[in-house]
Amino acid sequence: MKRIFSLSILTLLAFQVHAQLNTVLRDSLGYSAGVNDVWGYVAPDGTEYAIVGLVNGVSFVSLADPDNIEEVASIPGQFTTWRDMKTFGEYAYIVSDATTEGLTIVDLSDLENGNVPFTRENYVLPNGNTLFDAHNIYVDTKRGHAILAGSSASTGVIYFDIDSIPGEAFFLTTIGNLYAHDTYTNDGVLYNSEIFNGSLSIWDVNDIFNPVQLSSTVTPSAFTHNAWSTRDNNLVFTTDERANAPVAVYDISDPSSPELLDEYRPLYSLNTQTIPHNVHVLDSFIITSYYTDGVTIVDASKPDNLIEVANWDTWSAGPGGFNGCWGAYPFLPSGLVLASDRSSGLFVVDPVYKRAARLEGTITDADTGLPINGVDVLIQTGQENYGVTDASGIYKTGIADGGTYQVTFSQLDYPILTTEVELINGECVVLDTTLQMPSSVSVLADGVDATVFPNPSMGGNFNLRYSLPANNSNLEVELIDLLGQRVFHQRLAPFADGLLTFGADIPSGQYFLRLTGSGNLLYSTKLSKR
Repeated sequence: MKRIFSLSILTLLAFQVHAQLNTVLRDSLGYSAGVNDVWGYVAPDGTEYAIVGLVNGVSFVSLADPDNIEEVASIPGQFTTWRDMKTFGEYAYIVSDATTEGLTIVDLSDLENGNVPFTRENYVLPNGNTLFDAHNIYVDTKRGHAILAGSSASTGVIYFDIDSIPGEAFFLTTIGNLYAHDTYTNDGVLYNSEIFNGSLSIWDVNDIFNPVQLSSTVTPSAFTHNAWSTRDNNLVFTTDERANAPVAVYDISDPSSPELLDEYRPLYSLNTQTIPHNVHVLDSFIITSYYTDGVTIVDASKPDNLIEVANWDTWSAGPGGFNGCWGAYPFLPSGLVLASDRSSGLFVVDPVYKRAARLEGTITDADTGLPINGVDVLIQTGQENYGVTDASGIYKTGIADGGTYQVTFSQLDYPILTTEVELINGECVVLDTTLQMPSSVSVLADGVDATVFPNPSMGGNFNLRYSLPANNSNLEVELIDLLGQRVFHQRLAPFADGLLTFGADIPSGQYFLRLTGSGNLLYSTKLSKR
């Protein structure tokens, strides 16, 4: 019954109106062709640009006036659903899947005048295969490496030197022997998202010619799409491109043994088949393109309690499927986020980054001092939020905006407790509390009269006398000990009135008694046998 109660709350949350949170739309740009990924570029004069992947080419958009953005250049391309692009110096490096374009290199030095000369090359690799396509590219700007993933030319990822001669690329090596759908590297650590294997592999690539695999971890939905780490390589965040999948966070301070810390799903779209796509990390915030949920920004400064603090939905139709937001680029100096929507085009979003106002604590039984599992914790505010205690009675929750709020603690066997708390942005308020089990309570059925005597029982039996307003079918009585184990269970004849004697063979201790009829909880009380 408790789990059903929790899910019903979440279902209600999921169907609340999804309003934009702590964001402003500066401008948008539509295209006649479908859109895929997006990246950003900053020219030497400080002008910011969006590089937008299209199904038939690439668009270059000036953000000189972010409230009046305009396309200043474009290049054509073969038709494909997938394009990916990164920048290094004054060049853009672009790959596409299911084409024969190879590696496209675009000169951006005269972008302000609309001139974007480009070259395309199909490299022949040492294995004899020709590089025609790749699903993803990442550029290690510290080392001048372009790393291609998801190419039919080679398993693993392919390294190119793009630093020796600007505007040219030279094959270096390959790493890994499994198909990597996406790749990312940071300070000598390589993260390969091996989607079909459902795992994230982590490599030491300080020497790319002698890489060492440190670990391989199956991600929560076993369809690892992309990964991004914090700057210090202590945490890594992953997405699985499957319906209802989370953004997961792992402690990788020991990269040989990643530890799952938390999973984030937008509360307003739970169980609606929403799919996460790409996650990026900026100053302990995770920015995710979440398909039909749009852009979500989550404060991950406390990685075991991920709290959404901003969002902008680029998709106005129903949830689920591969529609909506493909990419979200958060690394422009201005702080603007570039979001690409597959159908609607480019969105320039201005978010307010703020640390979450968190609430955590432990809930125990007022009489026994034992932790209470399955207590729903709800902060009374307009933003969707939800917490629930685990077997240790611990809950973790929070919201984007601090303030003074009413908080309710509810669990089926206890009366609801409401208290006031002041939540502060950037702080975690610890609120431990207790719930008091009444001596008896009629929970659902009006007119039910039930009494247990003697209570406490001094080493003998208990007697349950009950009177119901009408005959009930499927009457059942159960006795639960403090460890949650059922120690007594009996079906009753469907009479309106009755007397049951029980308990002679149970040990001394404290118990919870429940009387149910047709699946409804009719009566609950706490018993003591001495």
